[in-house]
Amino acid sequence: MKIYPLLTILIVLSFFGLFLFQLFSNPSTYEFKEKKLIPFDSNLLNGDPYTSDDLKNDSLSLLNVWATWCVGCRLEHTYLMELERKGITIIGINYKDEKEKAFKWLDQFGNPYQQNVFDDQGEIGFLLGVSGAPETFAIKDGNSIVMHHVGVLDDKVWKSKFAPLFEK
Repeated sequence: MKIYPLLTILIVLSFFGLFLFQLFSNPSTYEFKEKKLIPFDSNLLNGDPYTSDDLKNDSLSLLNVWATWCVGCRLEHTYLMELERKGITIIGINYKDEKEKAFKWLDQFGNPYQQNVFDDQGEIGFLLGVSGAPETFAIKDGNSIVMHHVGVLDDKVWKSKFAPLFEK
């Protein structure tokens, strides 16, 4: 009977140790297998038509999934503005949001996006395999996803996952 409390403590400590290991593991060892971008048709926030073919103008660009209801999106927005000033092409996908709120957000915080695709029903997000916002994809030649990050894009993530692709 006295072994159950010890066993419980050992299990809890094991899970905690595994959590810490995953939390502090080296992100530079992250490997991503390139996959094909599934073609999509949509509209921009301003109502103009936009398709995945429009991405083919850039050799490498970021596709950033964002929403006004997303706290993490607000956290990464300043960094996206910095990347845009450095000349990185960023296409926004306004995910499961309202147009009026999206326009107000961009007016208030700035617009780092070259184009902003309106995905109010989450259809493009579904094709990309989006689980929520924010998420960022590196798109090569408009037809391949060469990197994917779930969560806030910051300097650490940029340097470990995306910068090596853009420096080639």
